[in-house]
Amino acid sequence: MSVKNKTIVWFRQDLRIHDNPALLSAADAGDILPVYILDDINAGDWAMGAASRVWLHESLEKLNESLNGKLLLLCGDAETLIADLVDASNATAVHWNRCYEPWRIQRDQKIKLALTEKGIKVESTNGSLLWEPWSITKKDGSPYKVYSPYFKRGCLGSVDIIRPVVRAPKTINYVRRNKDIQGLTLDELNLQPSIPWDKGILAAWDAGEDGAHNKLTDLVARRLEGYKQGRDFPAMDSTSRLSPHLHFGEISPHQVWS
Repeated sequence: MSVKNKTIVWFRQDLRIHDNPALLSAADAGDILPVYILDDINAGDWAMGAASRVWLHESLEKLNESLNGKLLLLCGDAETLIADLVDASNATAVHWNRCYEPWRIQRDQKIKLALTEKGIKVESTNGSLLWEPWSITKKDGSPYKVYSPYFKRGCLGSVDIIRPVVRAPKTINYVRRNKDIQGLTLDELNLQPSIPWDKGILAAWDAGEDGAHNKLTDLVARRLEGYKQGRDFPAMDSTSRLSPHLHFGEISPHQVWS
């Protein structure tokens, strides 16, 4: 009897099921243990603000529903928690989609090195950007510093390197949790404010993957024609309203592009 692969899928700014390369490769390989870690320790001064935490609460709730209630929620130092989770689950691999803030890059490099030294396979993929930051450069190899040349000569001339949208997993099998794999409830992450000033945000926005796709559908059907003229006028209902959805990875730029 063959032993199934066990892979930890570390969700970060990719809170979606569709077009999620890290999730797909792990789910196709065997059982997965999906986890989200609120890592304010390493974030330091770059930790999320209150409004972002309100959004995150809603988005994690939606993602957990999509994962049949199997999303493990943790809070603390990601380096320590990932290592402990590997030991507790006997995972043989850890998958994540890359993040690009300097503090995340530094943390992720340390985690990857520590796991690799233990014989754990680490797979990181680009799930958040159309182009890797280092893939679009000027002819002399230096990075662009002005947006228009970057987009016109760099990006539009590099359409062929955009990866295709990947499917959602056909089936997801989950690692059976033991007594050593214990997470927090969503409320225990303390993402919501003690005084409910967030009611306006919740009334105006629909966080989560479905909400993101509804916004994209609305953009194409109703807003796109007047976007070029109206995008510079906040009073006009002409912008895409996709920014927070893209930030939390509820929809990918590849899905928007396609």
